Amino acid sequence: MVRGLLATGVVLIMVAAGSGWFRWFDTALAGYLFGVLFFVFASVYRYSVWLQRPPTARLRARGWQALRDPQLRRGNLRSLPSLIGANLLAQSFIRHRSTTRWLAHQLIFWGCVLAVAVTFPLTFGWFHFRSVGQQVSRYEVQFTEIGLLQFDIGGVVAWMFFHALDISAVLVLAGVGIFLLRRLREPGAIATQRASDNLALAGLFAVSITGLMLTVSHQFLEGAFYSFLNVLHALTVVLGLMYIPFGKLFHIFQRPGNLGVTFYSRAAEAGPGQTCARCGQEFASQLQMGDLKEILPQLGYHYETDAQGNYQDLCPNCRRAGVALAQSTAVGGFG
Repeated sequence: MVRGLLATGVVLIMVAAGSGWFRWFDTALAGYLFGVLFFVFASVYRYSVWLQRPPTARLRARGWQALRDPQLRRGNLRSLPSLIGANLLAQSFIRHRSTTRWLAHQLIFWGCVLAVAVTFPLTFGWFHFRSVGQQVSRYEVQFTEIGLLQFDIGGVVAWMFFHALDISAVLVLAGVGIFLLRRLREPGAIATQRASDNLALAGLFAVSITGLMLTVSHQFLEGAFYSFLNVLHALTVVLGLMYIPFGKLFHIFQRPGNLGVTFYSRAAEAGPGQTCARCGQEFASQLQMGDLKEILPQLGYHYETDAQGNYQDLCPNCRRAGVALAQSTAVGGFG
């Protein structure tokens, strides 16, 4: 909890300093700021708790240890950019399972990245728009007091700035639509889905559709229902931010740990192998099996045998053979 409070305090200081001590902070966005602060506190708190779990703590330690391994360090550092690009940005591991699922993930991922890149700096007061001199049709994007870019109000750049959130909403809605169609049509998805899986999609849909409705009201309905839609959209965004730390979307923060898994796997492959106590065949690495035998008892799973051995010392084939023999003995033999 202390880490969560510290993170929230850091964000508040950054908001105050970046907005000129609230000189450029838009009070109409105060509700969004509250949602962001709760999101930061809850995410840091849950992430800290997650890191303290025995499997995660061991994986984190092994990942950093493998990254700094003198024999593997150069190769790990050289492959780090490609791993980030493939695993975190392109998410190519999903494409191996299904191109449709990969496309849906990419649409939602980049739509959310664009929305965060626009919403958070504006909410914090870091970015604002200011007219250039007496030219009411020309504006300048400012980061705190630093001018970054000037553009005409009727130009393409202005359209991109003012409709960036609409673009992100369309991307997210397309991804949500693909996921929903898949879960309605594919037998495998229907059989394995849970109610909580659709809750995340419902939240993304609500945030995106209410945001687009604001644009429709402003552009085509002369502002009709704008105040109601503004409150409704703010509510969906704040509730969505509150849901992320406790729902399925929290895997956004867990996913980077996969990089540590890659480094851990390389260190395990470079070390000695684990041989089966029954048949003598090598089936895993000693590093992985040693960690497994230490972590499982901490979670309440005990696989020690009466002969001072461990069930984890057997290869998968011998484990299946042992189960078959035990069942045979229980029923009085195979015949």
